[in-house]
Amino acid sequence: MFQTHAFDSWTAAAFRHTWFFDVSRHLGGFPARVFLLLAGVSLMLRFDGDRRRGVPEALSRRGAALRGLEVLALGYAFRFTEWVLGLPSLRYVENIFRVDILNCIGMSLILSAYVASPKDLDERRVPWRPLGLLLFLIFLTPTVERYAQLSWTPRFLTSYLAGPKPMAFFPLFPWMAYTLTGCVAGTFWLRASRAGRSGTAMAITLALGVAMAVFGQIGNRAHFSLYHFGVLSGVLTSPIAYLYRTGVCLAGAALAYGVTQIIPHEWFSPLRQLGRTSLLVYWVHIELVYGHLSDPIKGRLNLYWSSGLLVVLMVLMVALSRWRTERFGKPAPGPLAHPVASPGQGIQKAGRSTAG
Repeated sequence: MFQTHAFDSWTAAAFRHTWFFDVSRHLGGFPARVFLLLAGVSLMLRFDGDRRRGVPEALSRRGAALRGLEVLALGYAFRFTEWVLGLPSLRYVENIFRVDILNCIGMSLILSAYVASPKDLDERRVPWRPLGLLLFLIFLTPTVERYAQLSWTPRFLTSYLAGPKPMAFFPLFPWMAYTLTGCVAGTFWLRASRAGRSGTAMAITLALGVAMAVFGQIGNRAHFSLYHFGVLSGVLTSPIAYLYRTGVCLAGAALAYGVTQIIPHEWFSPLRQLGRTSLLVYWVHIELVYGHLSDPIKGRLNLYWSSGLLVVLMVLMVALSRWRTERFGKPAPGPLAHPVASPGQGIQKAGRSTAG
């Protein structure tokens, strides 16, 4: 996320046609998908915790939906803050209503709270509803992208379904599918954790993710398409793209789990630290990279200078995150004695921080 935004803002046009910049842009497509996937996992963790505490299903869903509403409100607060810091002008006031990543996470959590169910965590139960809706979103997205934009409807509402940038950066078609994917994956991960089979579950996740990514790339390179809207259709979002990108996210989740098993919990981890304050570092780094403080270097640096300043930015964000948790936060949780609760606690932390 840091490197994508930094290179996008600071790199001069002469260096934007190199393989290094292309790789940076390609990798930059995954953080938002991981955020949404982890939001779905965090939802199932919340349901699991509510079930163990005996919370009625209706109240559990309501609490999850209210959390999504909180994230949605934070999304609008973020856009309003950016508008003010960018020297407010009525010409750009519509940017406040842009559907950005926080808006998408919040709305996805609200809807997913009533699609997924605490009952999905029952053994041998297939989470049909989140699975069915995510397939519906994936396969209907090209049609929605082409036909859902009606001229008489308010853009700040239709942009939640689909539409062009800059208003619809993260519409629900297809982005909510990643949250629902997190609900499905989280269901099986939690069951495996209860049974003490997290390692096996993550090995299966890794194999499935690699297979999905490979088949997605094969389909993309073969120009395989299930949709034909004519020669003027343009480039539409494809289920093949979802297959590849979700596969990479799942493989990355499995590898991240492996790293947590290798690195002792008491060691300081910059990634774990950033995960504890993800909203804060997201908010601050956006202003540093795209705000007026970067005006003297925007679009003027070569890749060496951009890379050097990227390292500085990451160090600053880790320091800010550490200051935030040490000054105002609770101490980082240590390793738990319970073999089942420990992995869930870690995933829940990551999911909650991603969602807001």
